[in-house]
Amino acid sequence: MKWKPLFAVLLGLLMVGVTAGSASAGLSNLPSGKLGHVALNGVYDPTPKNGNGVTYGASGKLEFDLNNHRLYGWIAYNGRRVPIFWRYNVIKSTDFDGYAMFPASSRAGRLNVLELVVYANGTVWLFARDSNGGLVALKGISRELINALNCAQVSTSSVSDKEWLWMIFTPHVEKREIPVPPISLHPDRVGTMSAPETSTSQKTFEYIYTVGWWIFKSTLYIDVALELHGPDVLYDNGMYGFDIRILDEGEISNGQKHSKFTPSLLGMMGHL
Repeated sequence: MKWKPLFAVLLGLLMVGVTAGSASAGLSNLPSGKLGHVALNGVYDPTPKNGNGVTYGASGKLEFDLNNHRLYGWIAYNGRRVPIFWRYNVIKSTDFDGYAMFPASSRAGRLNVLELVVYANGTVWLFARDSNGGLVALKGISRELINALNCAQVSTSSVSDKEWLWMIFTPHVEKREIPVPPISLHPDRVGTMSAPETSTSQKTFEYIYTVGWWIFKSTLYIDVALELHGPDVLYDNGMYGFDIRILDEGEISNGQKHSKFTPSLLGMMGHL
């Protein structure tokens, strides 16, 4: 997810949500004509949210018109063969070694693309969803396609190869309290608190969000601190400050954290 998770912190309940998006990109220096055919094989899961693991065979064949951002071909699943025509935007990822393609528009009957990923070794994964909520995941390989993309001028962004998971699955959320880092009170906070003695209290939490299906899994984390600055006793007159700080955020892969640190501060002042 560009790897663009957007974390919203709700005051009071401290509920954090994650979404992911995509970005468009322009290409140049591309070969004329279509690239392909790329043969793909994989699975179709008619009820992916049930988590029962029951899948059926699926296959497909694709051609790429990189100059015009178009993809042609067909996908066979669940006893039907669906012709496809997709217009897409392509991004060179800074989060994994390869490219991600997202639909600009699609015309595929009952089947719509979620994301197409092309890795540096030529591996191609396509993820699509039908109108009944079923998922198709197909894998192929094309050195011709990755070589053409490497020769092109493609916009770069922080985008994941698992954006599609966050589009359709509700994440499992875990919350735990973590050790409090040292507190440094900003001078503006001190200057606006008129009580003779002020103090700061803090709690820090880590939220972990996980989505998964079949052989795929994606885990994101965010560390959030709650800080209350103000008089030692409630009957003192003065100002208080209530801050929410995002300390760290990123992805967890193979048990290791990969920080995409974008620290931020939300603050409120009030009277006691």
